[in-house]
Amino acid sequence: RKQIDLLAVVCVHCGYDEASGKKVERTFQQIDFEWESGWKKSTRLAIFLGFQVMNLLSLVVSLAAGRSLPGSIFSVAFYIALQAFLLGTFETGRIRRNKKGQTEITIVWRVGFIPQPAKKVNWREKEGVVFGHYDGTSVFDWLMALFLLPFCLLPAILWWWYVIKPDRFYAALTRDHDYPETYLYRGMSEAKAKEVVQIATDATGLRLVTPI
Repeated sequence: RKQIDLLAVVCVHCGYDEASGKKVERTFQQIDFEWESGWKKSTRLAIFLGFQVMNLLSLVVSLAAGRSLPGSIFSVAFYIALQAFLLGTFETGRIRRNKKGQTEITIVWRVGFIPQPAKKVNWREKEGVVFGHYDGTSVFDWLMALFLLPFCLLPAILWWWYVIKPDRFYAALTRDHDYPETYLYRGMSEAKAKEVVQIATDATGLRLVTPI
């Protein structure tokens, strides 16, 4: 019962062609787009491996200082678990659309680099797609800065400069007067946030709330 132009031959909603009496099969460009919130997984793994070098050096220094082997191993294991949690906890997203126009958006959280079950986003309940800016500094970011202080002042400064100080951006699906209800991307890349917004808009057909 949707309205169309009085002189229209083909329905823009269902594709029915009045002249031929058949429904026109509409095809869509396929989309398969993945992204990671924050740093790339490869960057996170590289930093994590760098910490393991420091952990090994601290273990050697600890044993050379005469400390017990079990106690030293326990301390290093605790640091490794903490580093894996802080660096390896992030979310990834994926937007897929087939030729028939069926679109699926999924979000996967990784905890300590271990992927959790994927969650599907019910984007049909949303009203639009929005791009924005936010302050995303967390307690974990400051804990990591404090953790780096004993090693040297420079790593803590670098962490503050590259993690705590930068601006952060988001891409989200909106609902109820354009409120960003479901976040698709949150990170330091403005270009990536805008790319996610553009892909989500193209794949779902939802309204673009903010110009990008």
